[in-house]
Formats: sequence, structure tokens, C-alpha cells
Amino acid sequence: MTSKESGKTGKVHKVFAFGLVFLCGVCGISQTMQASNAIIVGSVRVQMLSSSLVRLETVGAEGFEDRNTFHVVNRNWPGTIYSSNLVSGTVVITTPGYIVHVPQAATSLTGAYVTSPSGQVLYQFNGTLSNSVWLPGPSDNPTVLSFADTPRLIPPPGGVVPVPAGAPFASASGWDTNNDAPDIYVFVPNGSYTQMRSDFLKLTGPTEMVPLYALGAFDSRYYSYSEATALQEIADNRSRQIPQDVMVIDTGWRLGASTGYQPDTSLFPNLPRFYSEAHTNNVRVMFNDHPEPIASTALDPAEVTYRYTNLTQLLSQGLDVWWYDRNWSVTLLSPSPSLSYEVWGMKVYHDATYGTNAPLRPMIMANVNGIDNGLRDNPMDVAAHTFPIQWTGDIQPAMTYLNYAIENAVHSGVQSLFPYESDDLGGHVSDPSPGDYIRWIEYGALSPIYRPHCTLGLMRMPWTFGPEAEWMARRLLNMRYRLLPEFYAAARLNYDTGEAILRRLDLDYPQYPQAKQESQYLIGHSLLVAPVTQGGLATVPSTWLTTTNGQAGLNAFYFSNTNLSGTPAFTEDAVHLPGRA
Repeated sequence: MTSKESGKTGKVHKVFAFGLVFLCGVCGISQTMQASNAIIVGSVRVQMLSSSLVRLETVGAEGFEDRNTFHVVNRNWPGTIYSSNLVSGTVVITTPGYIVHVPQAATSLTGAYVTSPSGQVLYQFNGTLSNSVWLPGPSDNPTVLSFADTPRLIPPPGGVVPVPAGAPFASASGWDTNNDAPDIYVFVPNGSYTQMRSDFLKLTGPTEMVPLYALGAFDSRYYSYSEATALQEIADNRSRQIPQDVMVIDTGWRLGASTGYQPDTSLFPNLPRFYSEAHTNNVRVMFNDHPEPIASTALDPAEVTYRYTNLTQLLSQGLDVWWYDRNWSVTLLSPSPSLSYEVWGMKVYHDATYGTNAPLRPMIMANVNGIDNGLRDNPMDVAAHTFPIQWTGDIQPAMTYLNYAIENAVHSGVQSLFPYESDDLGGHVSDPSPGDYIRWIEYGALSPIYRPHCTLGLMRMPWTFGPEAEWMARRLLNMRYRLLPEFYAAARLNYDTGEAILRRLDLDYPQYPQAKQESQYLIGHSLLVAPVTQGGLATVPSTWLTTTNGQAGLNAFYFSNTNLSGTPAFTEDAVHLPGRA
């Protein structure tokens, strides 16, 4: 549906949603076709995807690109009302939310820019193509965000899977890599973090929903388990009433304990039997993988077939989760220097898992894109958030790293959209003191993923840190399991809207500058968590934790109103001592 209006000095074209206008770079004459909501100016296509999102694209070797790509998975946008005008050699496209300016004879994006309706320059192409961004926060009143779909990779059905020799682009395992061209998405949220996040997730895809067991307790350490010792670990947790949903077997499950997929049959003589026994105990199994490439390029059919065949073989035998670990000297190659091997690897392991276990949710674990061994240093690739779960690498047990862990998780949930960030609770490389261990467990019990972990020769089972640590861990984990409905509801809300599981307070209170602090957070809308990061356990005087009759504990008073007025409806002495169940 289109309408045209003529002015005295030139033609003005008002084109409503679903009208495509081609503007001749020489004569300025237009013709209208029923197509997507776009205008082509020379070699540049401008797509007004909505009133808060615009795409600026240079034509590629195969034309303008309308297929889904590695980074952009949703092309279904409503469009918006707009008008176009030729002003002094520049095509000016005006919408209610933004104005796009493109040189009339454009051969590239050079000279293209986007302004607000009032004329403020929001984005101007400067030659930079980046697929990595941090989102502005809720209290930043965001006015613009942009990223490039680079490299522009077109996947085959199924993703990173083997394809027949005669299939299209078979030499690249079905991936079309030939239509890469500058392709920029500019978000104009008009100060609304919620609008920006909604548009971003609609374009790039949501974080996939994890299975419920992922919110339970992981038992994890680098240790050369055998079938017998791994099952004994599960039995030990059960006998001590320590909850466990996932058993992590680090790299020692394989022959040589490093790379390849040949099981060490001296440790695991019958992997399907081991998986079955673990499942009988309601425990899922995760295997660590340090993948060594067997070809010189990521999309080489030999590499894709080797990886997919071996990953799916163990999954089909009963393995539940792959852990893609690039922390050592080997890692997967990426199809492009501008695509990190962390994010490409997430796609590889995801597609193998989905190809085997569909319609089950294809959870994997991989290194956080942008956090290296606990230190946040780079913004996320715009595809990274879709793959749960991610972990921050080999961290130290010191309280400094607990602070980093909390800050990273709260920041990442809001500004990198990583809801399931995971840390090696207790640290990886050395042992914390019993008091510091408890601090890690306290935070872990109220974080998205509960996964203590450590390197070879160390332990992270609660009882190895003494009876008080065991008692505390049991109580904290029992509390976590009582809160599973809250965690699962937060996970579902994240899938639907992108809201963080650990909600930074400026999501709800953007008017308060201190709400942007990342040392505390909300779970849901009513549970405030402020983790203690001081070492040891003595943080309050013992008299504060003594009941009126002199016992160790608290006096609890329950009121039947919200302002705690009048006489308590019920009172109780809450007495909890180490060793009590």
C-alpha cells in the first residue's frame, strides 16, 4: 500500500509498511513494488524493520540478504510508516522514531547515518564492523545500540552437521559464506532498555530454556573417575543428604585424558551402563571435551563430520551434556577471524546435542564469551547469549574472585544477556579456607548455576572442609531446592522477555543511582540477595544470634499483616546448630 505526494522542488514518496522503493542514483525517479519495508539507494538497502530498529546493508556478491544468518535468526518484522525525500543529493527517510540519511549514489555505507527526529546524530558509519557489544543498562536511558552481522554466514538446515557431497556449498559443509557484506543493525529505543532488549532478542534469538535439572546441584572436579568411583560419589552425596542432579566427569574419561573420543576402558568399560546407573539415581552426566581440530578450516567436511559423529555417538549412548572447554592449548577453529572460537564452539556442541536429543532442550556448557578466568574484558558476541550455560574459566579461591563472580553475573545478566553464568565455586587452582568455602557455597546456592569445581588433586565435596561446612552446604542446598520454583519461574521469564535471573536493582529502581551496584541482586521481584564476601565466618556478634532463653539461634515472630503491627500471630525459637539436620 503506497501513497505519493509531489512537492514543488522534487518528488516526495510516502511509503507505508510493506512498500519497497527503488531510488535511481541518477534521476531520482522511483518505482514501487510490493515487498519488504525497504528502500534501495544505489548499492545500499535500508530496511525500516520497526519504529525502533533499522537495518543498513550493502549489496553482496549474491545480492541483498534475506536469509537467516548465524547472528540474525528472525526476519519477520512489522515495518513502520515512513516517507522518503531527496535533499541535496541525500535520500532522507523519515519514520516516527528515527531519520536515515544515505547519499543518493551510494556505493557503500560511507556517508550513511541515523538521527533522532530532533536531528541528534545517533549512528554514523565509520567503517567499523563489530559483532560484539555490551547493552546499555536500564538506568542509562539508552538512545542507540548498533552491531554488524559479521561474518555473515548462512547455515544449512540443522546447522553444523554433515551434509551430502552433492548438497549446496558442500565444500563448506552446507554453509554459504559467499555473501558477506557490511550489514548494520541500529536500535533506537528512545530511552527504553526494555524496548532495546526486546528488539535485540527478537532479532538474535532468546536464551534457550534450560532443563530443570540444570538448576539443581552439580558435583564437579578434575579427577580421574572410574565408573565405580563416580557412582560412589553419587552414593556418598545421597548418604550425606547432599542434593545432586548432575555428575561432571572432567577430561579423564577418555584415553590419554586430553583429546579424542576414545573412552578409557580401564576406567569406564561400559559407558552406556554407567549412564544408565547414574540416571537410575536421577543424576545426569556431563563430560568435558578439549577438542583438537583435525582439519585446517572450521567448515571442512572432515572436521564437521568427525566432530558431529563423535559428539552424537556418546550422546546417543546416554550422555546428557557436553562441556566445551577451550581453556587448554587446544580449541576449535572458527570460520572467520571476526567470530570467536568460543561462540562457534557453542554452536557446534549445541547442534550436535539438538540433533541427537531433540525435542529435549539442548543444554551445553562452554567458556563465557568475554570473561577469561574470572576477569571481564570483552563485550559479548551478539549470538553468544543464546547458548546456556557458560562458565568463567579457571579462577582463584580468594574473596576477590568471589566479588568478581558476583559482579560478573549481575552485570552479564543485564548487559550481556547471559542468565546462566557459572563459576568454579570455591575456586579452581587451590583450596579456600573452610570459612571462604562456605562463602562461595552461600553465593552459589543463590546463583543460577550451582557448580563447585577444582583442579586435579583438590576436592570440593562439602564434607572435606569439615562438619560445619558440610552442615552449612546441606542447609543452603536444601534452601535452594525449596526455591527451585522461583528459579524456574525466573528462567521462564528470561526465555520469554530476556529479563535477568539475577536482577540488578536498576531494572526495578532505575531512578536510584546506587541501584546500579553489582554487589546485590533480586531473584524474582521480591527476594533480595546481598552476598557476604568477607573471608571467614565471624561477621556479626554472637549476641545477635542468641535467643531470649540463651540458645544459639533467633527468635522468630510471624505477623498476620504487612506492617508488623500488633501482637505476633505466632512465635518460634529458631535454633540451628552445626550437625542438626
